[in-house]
Amino acid sequence: MVQPKKESVIWFRAPKKEGNYPYICTFPGHFELMNGMMAVSKRANPVTNLTYKFYHGKWDKLPDFSKMEPKKTGTLASGLFELSPKDRDNEFGFVFTGDIECPKDGIYTFTVTSDDGSSLYIDNTRVVNNDGVHPAKATKGQVRLKAGKRKIEVRYFEGGGEQSLFVEWAGPGVKKQPLSPGAASGGGSGPSGMLIAAADGEAAIYRNFISDAGPRAIGVGYSEGVNLTFDANNMRFAQIWQGDFMDGARHWNGRGQGFQPPAGDAVIKLPAGAAFASLESAGAAWPKAETRSSEFRFRGYQLNKKQQPRFHYEMGEVSIVDTPVPVAGGEYGHLTRSLQLSAKTAPANLYFRAASGNITVAPGGFIVNGDLMISTKSKATIEANELRLPVEFKNGSAKIELTYKWAQ
Repeated sequence: MVQPKKESVIWFRAPKKEGNYPYICTFPGHFELMNGMMAVSKRANPVTNLTYKFYHGKWDKLPDFSKMEPKKTGTLASGLFELSPKDRDNEFGFVFTGDIECPKDGIYTFTVTSDDGSSLYIDNTRVVNNDGVHPAKATKGQVRLKAGKRKIEVRYFEGGGEQSLFVEWAGPGVKKQPLSPGAASGGGSGPSGMLIAAADGEAAIYRNFISDAGPRAIGVGYSEGVNLTFDANNMRFAQIWQGDFMDGARHWNGRGQGFQPPAGDAVIKLPAGAAFASLESAGAAWPKAETRSSEFRFRGYQLNKKQQPRFHYEMGEVSIVDTPVPVAGGEYGHLTRSLQLSAKTAPANLYFRAASGNITVAPGGFIVNGDLMISTKSKATIEANELRLPVEFKNGSAKIELTYKWAQ
């Protein structure tokens, strides 16, 4: 209960699943007037408590605004860096200050496009320097940040003529995301706004040019909130991710617009090149990745009643059936994978490469690069920073079973 002339702040922990979440006051009779809706969207802006100070002045580089008295101050409830509060078209400046939420530890890239000068600071350290009188120009800067809220500040001045300010960022768990309304001068990152999603318990299939999966990529989005891309040039899982599946706007009118990245987050990239190889020993060097492996033949895929694919391919005389299955649980599910191999004559020293990078043994499996847990009942060893499984045939067949879970 809040007493007269007092105030209280209530914080909501936003769920990962997008949607509208109603809330009400449960005090008897209050729900009719005291209610609201919390909208959760991955496209929501990460900047909060954004305020501005607006100045008049004529400069050819950013001045020391701290020694000046602002003409006006205010709050930008949208959390977007913009020039709309200005009261003149030339000879003015802004200092924007707010908080930005970093979802994970890692290196973040900030880009500021401005006409005229600008600079961007994180925790009082300058990351982007785009100062001076110039037409619209984009300048980038990188900084390593810990997860959590960081102070962000943008300084800007306009001398004369055209005026513009556009801020964006990218980093771990964050695709390139604008922090200003509209688009930067010179265009954006391509068409967007046609989200492809699994529906009614059925998987969605997207066969096209997909980033990090090649021109013969097959994207699969599951209603359990997990997704994958299969590289039909090298018969491998190229990447897995959570959340949104794919934005189809880029390829709506053709395939020549480039490679489309996943629409979701927590993207985990798996090793490039062939997933199977015959080696002289368990620790021998893995064959170099090729654009398209000459050892494999893709034989297509079959869909079950849920439109979930089962991939078929061959490596020489070995026939392989590769079956991914989503498993529901929590905000997002995880993936299991079964590879059934058959051959009249079992090949010697055949290995399957499940992952590469910083791999450590953990209870229940292997942690890969700190963000992926791979579990398997098959024999597995860490060789040359790769997780390798020897393929052991019995009566002309072999089987590999894997579970992929996000470690964070």
